[in-house]
Amino acid sequence: MNCKIIRRLTALVVAAGLLAGCVSTPAPQDRLSLLRGRFLDPNGPVMVVAHRACWTSTAENSLAAIDRCRDLGVDMVELDVQRTRDGQLVLMHDSTVDRTTNGTGRVADLTLTQIKALRLKAGAGGPAAPLTGQSPPTFAEAMRAARGMLVNVDAKGEVNLQAAQELEGMG
Repeated sequence: MNCKIIRRLTALVVAAGLLAGCVSTPAPQDRLSLLRGRFLDPNGPVMVVAHRACWTSTAENSLAAIDRCRDLGVDMVELDVQRTRDGQLVLMHDSTVDRTTNGTGRVADLTLTQIKALRLKAGAGGPAAPLTGQSPPTFAEAMRAARGMLVNVDAKGEVNLQAAQELEGMG
């Protein structure tokens, strides 16, 4: 056998092991330390960042999208955060819920209870997108789901201080 064939076979064996779960993955805290080091290394490898999390098989800015990113080994998720009328932080890209949910109206004009009653649309949303069984998550729910991953918080409006305080409170 030549070296080219051996390399291909080795790659297939390694890939099969990864797909079958035969290769252990680091614990969330160990993985996070590794990711932080890579993020801070100007000569480090390219990192994979998922915009609005991994929404192609679920809904954008959803807990399922965060879970999908974790399953795929994505390095960082970008999540959009907005404040509701009653001062709660939720994940939502647009200033309205129209494109991504079965509701209408501005996030800033709706309460958390009203937002939680909505259902997210699949994928990137839009008029023809089917509904999922998921509701828009709170910022705290999303951060718990993203433990062990890097998160790029895209703060919509003046929510930076509140988001930082919530994160500090969560440890």
